[in-house]
Amino acid sequence: MLANESRKQLASGICWIQTGLVSNNREYMKMLLQYHQYFCSEETAYRGHNETTESQNAGKWKEFINLMLRTNPLFKRYHDKMKQRYRTYDYTSKRSSNELVKSMAFEVRRTIKEQIDEAGMYSMLIDECKDNAGHEELAICFRFVNDLEEIEERFYELARLKETDAATIVNTGILPAFERMNTSASLLAVGADGASVMSGCYEGVAARLARQYPWLIYIHCAAHRLNLIVATYLSKVKAAKEVIEAYKALHKVFNVAKHKEIFEESQKEQYPKEPLMAASSLTEVRWACKFEGVNTIVRRFKVILVSLQTIAGSTSNQSDVAAGLYHKMLSGRFIISLCFLHRVLAIMNGLSKAMQESNIKWIAIASEMLAV
Repeated sequence: MLANESRKQLASGICWIQTGLVSNNREYMKMLLQYHQYFCSEETAYRGHNETTESQNAGKWKEFINLMLRTNPLFKRYHDKMKQRYRTYDYTSKRSSNELVKSMAFEVRRTIKEQIDEAGMYSMLIDECKDNAGHEELAICFRFVNDLEEIEERFYELARLKETDAATIVNTGILPAFERMNTSASLLAVGADGASVMSGCYEGVAARLARQYPWLIYIHCAAHRLNLIVATYLSKVKAAKEVIEAYKALHKVFNVAKHKEIFEESQKEQYPKEPLMAASSLTEVRWACKFEGVNTIVRRFKVILVSLQTIAGSTSNQSDVAAGLYHKMLSGRFIISLCFLHRVLAIMNGLSKAMQESNIKWIAIASEMLAV
């Protein structure tokens, strides 16, 4: 009898200890997942160049965990119990972090799949570009209508591509994503830019997908079409080209440190309560920055003239350029071209942003385009 009682007490004690361990591990993992969620939502880099104990900065993740151990007693208690149980294993390593982030991504994709299944039909948005390391990657997003009849636009996956031909995009990027999602809903349309690799009528991405989905509708991104129209306008119309070339010359002048200081000091004097504006560089593939440049000239026209006049009277090696710009910007032709271009780009910029909204209403956009 005593032996049986002892065994029961021992089993009860073991069960209590195991329950406590499970509870401790569960709460500890909840905290870690919340930390990972914060890092992912804020797009914060994890790793450091030197993550050894001797490093003065072991990277954002390691330093963040060390901060939590110093400032969060509850997290430290769970962490210490984990270390007592598993010694060197605390689920904060690179491998553990990657696995936890992958698990979070799996749950997000599962939720998206369930929402699409419930909607019954969906469309796909795709675009490819290079990351900072120069790798070609394909972004895949899905659009559908939820049960509240609201448009949902959800990013689903970023697939790395070895090549950027249509066959690779379809076979390496799109079809594997479909297989992983395994939805019963119907794919109705695919939206992309107008590049031939996407829109080619014989071997483009849309044509290849249409062989498996004969009803598929290919949609050339409306915002991209608008960008192409504006880019053509800026390259073909002489008056518009003159304004853009003048802004590029302004950027070169104000990009010099001492000239930039003159420009900023003039702004502080003329507009003490407004934020400083800079003559930033222009990107050829992003026409919206050209509106930002033209907008800077219009909103800081007087300051620019004063700054150019100061630079022209100095001993700077760009004094002649500044003097030429000063006289050019004072001409009536330039001022009229500037005002007209600013008005056109302001309308197009607002229209472009509206067409990129996930809850876009095409009837409203069509009315606005007719009004223009």
